[in-house]
Amino acid sequence: MMQSDATRAAFTLSLIHQRRDDRRITAIAVLKQGQRVFLGLDNGVIEEHRCLQSSTAGALPAAVAATAGGMRVLRLLAEKKVFSKQAIANMVLAEPAARLICMSAQGQVAFVSLETFAVVPLPAARGAEAIAVQHSQQLPVLAAVAVKAGKGRSKVLLFNMLPGTNTTGSHQPAVLIGQVSVPESVIGIAWAGSSVFLAVPGGYKAVTRQQSTAAPQTAVAATGQYQLTCIADHLASIQPMVSSVPGSGLGLMLWEENMVLVTDAAGAAVCEPLQLSMTPLALAAAGLFVVALCDDGVHVFDRTNSREVQHIDYSHDDAYVRLTQRLPAAGDAGGSCICLATSSQVLRLEPIAIEQQVRELLKRKQFDQALDLIHNTQQAAQASDLGDATAIAADAADAAGGRAQWHHIALAQAGLLLLLECEFERGLQLLQDLPPFVWQPCQLFSMFPDIMAGWLPRVPVRSYWGLHGQQLPPLAELVIDTLELRAATATTPRQQRWRQGQQSKLQLQQEHEQSVTYITASKQQMANYNSTASSPDSRQQQHGKSSSSRGSATSFRALPSSYDADPSVVEALVQQGKTAVAAYLSAVRVQPSMSMLDGIDTLLLSLLCDVGDAAAVELLVEGPNAAAAAAAAATLRAAGRWHALALLLMNNRQPQRALDTWKVGQPMVVACTIRFLRLALGVMS
Repeated sequence: MMQSDATRAAFTLSLIHQRRDDRRITAIAVLKQGQRVFLGLDNGVIEEHRCLQSSTAGALPAAVAATAGGMRVLRLLAEKKVFSKQAIANMVLAEPAARLICMSAQGQVAFVSLETFAVVPLPAARGAEAIAVQHSQQLPVLAAVAVKAGKGRSKVLLFNMLPGTNTTGSHQPAVLIGQVSVPESVIGIAWAGSSVFLAVPGGYKAVTRQQSTAAPQTAVAATGQYQLTCIADHLASIQPMVSSVPGSGLGLMLWEENMVLVTDAAGAAVCEPLQLSMTPLALAAAGLFVVALCDDGVHVFDRTNSREVQHIDYSHDDAYVRLTQRLPAAGDAGGSCICLATSSQVLRLEPIAIEQQVRELLKRKQFDQALDLIHNTQQAAQASDLGDATAIAADAADAAGGRAQWHHIALAQAGLLLLLECEFERGLQLLQDLPPFVWQPCQLFSMFPDIMAGWLPRVPVRSYWGLHGQQLPPLAELVIDTLELRAATATTPRQQRWRQGQQSKLQLQQEHEQSVTYITASKQQMANYNSTASSPDSRQQQHGKSSSSRGSATSFRALPSSYDADPSVVEALVQQGKTAVAAYLSAVRVQPSMSMLDGIDTLLLSLLCDVGDAAAVELLVEGPNAAAAAAAAATLRAAGRWHALALLLMNNRQPQRALDTWKVGQPMVVACTIRFLRLALGVMS
């Protein structure tokens, strides 16, 4: 029923409730990361359910157990009659105030205590058309109720929700703090930050707090501290739909039949439009993702780049949904999950952990998407922790204690995989930005085993997620493996012709070896036949040997030949890798907390000699360095860098050896200098 054809898996969709009576679900609300789910029914009753793992739900009816699929199910905790003979049209939660606001199909509004299930009507909101609660984790919590104010007109009432279980006498559940007249009827309502978005026929309006510097007489309709502004009034071809993004102060607006805008509190788009294939039945959001529920399934968008990242096939097959073109859906205040309901089913959309999403993207070598997801997640976390002293202190404690967070591990893994793809500069840049308790430059020593053999046993082994193996292979082997993999998975016509040619060569080789094996076996059979007696036993024995020989020839399969890499291409990539590693080591060697600095400087000197950067070689040996003296001298002699060797000896306070080395390495310069001195001395005398 539900299959994903996504470019990546961001959510899982599971059936958590199947009704076994004839009561129809008309509204839904979600609390505490989806642990508690409230269902509104067509007979005016609300049900409170707890969401449990199916393994801990106890004995389940066979029909429910069959649909649970080993995931989550709802267990009924309590139910309450809120409206008499009126369906629950909508429900919203005010968690900090411990209230559930219910609206009936006839426009009545009632507050339900989450602690006692006590019901208190709200007479001031009679004739309600839509309700919404501001996303907040602390008091005060504001609620907006749109009510009818005459023919084709409405009024938006703003309430401050009061906590507490005592709702009798003077203790009311909410206090009216403002109201704004709207010249149209209100179809939908949603909070975006401190603004209230209204879906009205033909467009959208916003109720915002009036600025203190505004003139007493304004062109907008205002009452108290709030004012009404127009966002759009030219959308007569669609049925407007609004929703919000929990915890971000953003709103969602259906702008065309197949286009959704993510907006700020002023109604301005903050990213490219989200493109759909059809008009959505509901809009919701969780974390970095916007979810559009359509007739053809669930569409998941990354709101940071407006790309659709997942499509889950799902057919609701509900006559009431088709009739109203609306699907009840709700998410918790923290954006941890989304629940959607048909007349008889409840389904749960649960985000997959970002860490797992990144790992899957790296496995498929979708590096751009993985890095975008890492950076966007970190930016969102930093923005949410900006005023959270506890979160800031926890991050500082992790850094001080050398404890790597998941995004550090992900970036290290991405950098290593990029190195395996011969994207040296990009991979090393990621590694350079990591703290030393996550990554050490000496972990690159395994790429140069002939140079760093003496240091390799002391190199720390960090597997991270293990996608690159235990350690990096030697550079030349890495390059050849990458070229071979690229050729094997090629898609261009030239690369396809190369693969076809290799397959033809392999087939010809197999046929040739089979023919040779068969001829050899036949000759051996004839020789054995001529050299043995012509007895029945011997002939039977020879027949068995011949059959065995032919059988082995027929079943022979040659191994494919290794990839014949172009030496010039391999050498160019090896030099590119050495150049990138040398630049990286030059940048990080001066940073604190570097392990095996002697090995780093020794490797750097060797790489600079290999790439022919004489100026960098002399700069390294002339300044402070920790290179092993014997290894550095041997490297400079092998490369013919006599002047650099002399500088190294001078830096090590060996002036006589430096002078002797300079004479050996620069014979022509020394001879000319001596001749010039002799001539100068002769002229002076």
